[in-house]
Amino acid sequence: MTVERLKDFFIENAGIARPVANTVTRRLLDADKLTRGSRGHAAHHLPAENYANMALAMMVQGDGFDTVTTRIVKRMEDAGSLVFAQPYAVLRGDNWDTETPLVQGRAFADELAHLLVRAADPVTRLELDEVIVGVGVGYSGTAVHAWFDLGPDLEPVGPAILAKGTDTTSFVSGPTGSRLIASRGEATGLVRETYFRWNFIKCLAAFGARDNPKWLSS
Repeated sequence: MTVERLKDFFIENAGIARPVANTVTRRLLDADKLTRGSRGHAAHHLPAENYANMALAMMVQGDGFDTVTTRIVKRMEDAGSLVFAQPYAVLRGDNWDTETPLVQGRAFADELAHLLVRAADPVTRLELDEVIVGVGVGYSGTAVHAWFDLGPDLEPVGPAILAKGTDTTSFVSGPTGSRLIASRGEATGLVRETYFRWNFIKCLAAFGARDNPKWLSS
């Protein structure tokens, strides 16, 4: 798949306006966040990291495209660099003996790319269908956070809260589900959140992995 086809996927399946998608794609290419081809030719077989970067760039526009257009790369780097303090897994209420891995203890951008690869695999996708609800990012004041929304009746394999450097990882449970969060900074005022549902992530993964040997080694 080429960068142009990846951009069109977001236009057609995520409702991103073409002028917005064009600008985002150009800025990511200029910042080497998407793979360029050689000698004017489009790059084929994009790695999963390219798909994660494009998804992240679309999500960081929580303030509206007009207010963040010049800061897209900076904002995606802020959210993408949030580190989960350690590997986390969950136990499901219907099977307390089996752990389902969530994150590997890496930066959010890396975890998102890894999630896409797992979503493209039929076996791990079925496991994640029972756990993942969506992924997203949010901003409030100087704070930025990234998360995985999870289904109900899950128990974390890991502490409820754990700091690593300037980042904090927390597992928050509620009556309708849970959320694994990596955050940084002090939240003040209105929280602006943007997310993609799990079904969209699965479609993006299937699109990216199609005839793409680079995903097999991700």
